[in-house]
Amino acid sequence: MDNEKRYVTTLRLYKDEPIHREAYEYIRQYNTDIFESMSDFMAQAVVHYQKYLKSESESAEADEAYGYMMRHRQEYKELTMEAVMEAVRELESLLPKDAEQQKEVTGEEEFLQEGEELLEFYSSFAGFEEE
Repeated sequence: MDNEKRYVTTLRLYKDEPIHREAYEYIRQYNTDIFESMSDFMAQAVVHYQKYLKSESESAEADEAYGYMMRHRQEYKELTMEAVMEAVRELESLLPKDAEQQKEVTGEEEFLQEGEELLEFYSSFAGFEEE
């Protein structure tokens, strides 16, 4: 067989290491109905384990991010409320002040209603509990 088409490596397992003994038994008893060779078995095992470790790492990162968000949820709520209130104040400053000008503005009531609904929506975040 051409050595340029394959990798050659040595695996040393020590009899006095329990994990090595266990690995050796798995290698010795690999399922020949599924894997064409021991090399296929070893390659699949290594790739599967690496993907498993990556998914575990990603899961831990997601848990950490969620935990961070939950620890700081009050700050996020306050920032959101501040931004919404600032937007409402800015929009209110653009609205006409006297009754004559208000009649000229079409859809003002719907606009204010939407602002109140947004404020109510963002205010609802106060009830979150840690899971």
